[in-house]
This record gives sequence, structure tokens and C-alpha cells, in this order.
Amino acid sequence: MLFLAVFCGFLAENQREHMVEHRREKDYMQNLYHDLERDSATMAREKRRRREVAQILDSLIMELDSAGNIKNTAIVYRHASSLLGIMELAYSNATIEQLKSSGSLRLIRKKGVVDSIISYDMQIMRYKERENAEEEIRHEYRKTIAYLLDARTLIKMEDTTKSYLGFKLPTANVPLLTTKPEILSLVKGLAAQLHSRQENALIYLKQLSGKCSRLLELLKKEYHLE
Repeated sequence: MLFLAVFCGFLAENQREHMVEHRREKDYMQNLYHDLERDSATMAREKRRRREVAQILDSLIMELDSAGNIKNTAIVYRHASSLLGIMELAYSNATIEQLKSSGSLRLIRKKGVVDSIISYDMQIMRYKERENAEEEIRHEYRKTIAYLLDARTLIKMEDTTKSYLGFKLPTANVPLLTTKPEILSLVKGLAAQLHSRQENALIYLKQLSGKCSRLLELLKKEYHLE
């Protein structure tokens, strides 16, 4: 009888542990679901911003193609200065990081869900590596346009309302520091590299948002989430 009582107690305790782990699993998946919803909205905004930046780069290259006969230097200032910021996808990684750091991935009983989470996380990491590589080009771009744009004019252009990517258009043409072909060519070359990065980022973002949508649907199906 004593053995039976101990054995039954063990079974009951084991059952309670399983129930607690299942609740934790569901809580993690609910949090991840909300993170992914935010990521989906963030990626949509990022795609719009990348397209806008690509258009700005097109216009900047076209203006600089005029060489010493640039007619609208105000446009050059606006376009060139609007590319100074950092392009970074601010994704919601709190739940995935918690799952990885705490070893709680083991709580997820559905292998397909685990595989999809890991695949999505790896895709995000690859995108962040691409961002880092782009930032190196952008760093060179920032240094190069210092030879082209007047710092005092840039300070006057700062817009606290953050309209047009944070800069407002000068009210009149302002002189460039130089129209030397070698400087213009260097700026155009870096702008062309950044343009290529926007196109590649858009392709990658499409793939990434697809993974995000599929993982959302999988979580919704497997855990009956809303």
C-alpha cells in the first residue's frame, strides 16, 4: 500500500509538471505570436522605406550626372543628406532570445514549430549581417559627402519634425563645396552601391516576411491563437 501511495504521488507530481510545462509552452507561443505580428508590421514599413531610399538614390545619381552643370543644388543637399541615417530593422526578438537563453525550446513539443522558429531566427540574423555590410558602405558615403556638402547648411536643414527622412529642403540653391569630377564620381559610386543594397534588401525582406507569415499561421493553427 505504501509503495502504491508513493507511486501514485509520483504520477500526480509528474502530471502537474507536464501541465505546468504545457502552460509555459502556450504562454511562450502566445508571446512569440505577438512578436511576429509586430515584426510583420515593421517589415512592411521597412519595405516602404527601402523603396523610398532607392528612389532618392536614383534622383541623387541623376543630379550628380550633370557634373559641373548641376542646376538644383538644393535637391542634391536634400537627397544626399537624407541618406546619412542608419538603416536598421528593429525586430521583436525578446521571446526567441528568452527561448534560446533559458533552454526553453525543449518545452515546444511540435518539431515543425521548433524548426520554423530556428529557421526564422537564422533568416533574421542573415538580414542583420547584410545591414552591417551596408552600414560599412554608408560609413564611407558619410565621409565622402563631407567633401561635397557644406556642414553649416546641413545644420540649418535639420528638421525636428522629421519630415522627409529628417531633413527639410533649403529654400534656395546653396553652393556645393566642390564639383570636381573625381569627388562626384566617388559619391555616385557609393550611391550606386547603396542603391543595389536597397534592391537586395527588398528581395530579402520579401523572403523574411514570408517566413514570418508562415510561422504566424503555424502558431495559430497548432496553438489556436488569435
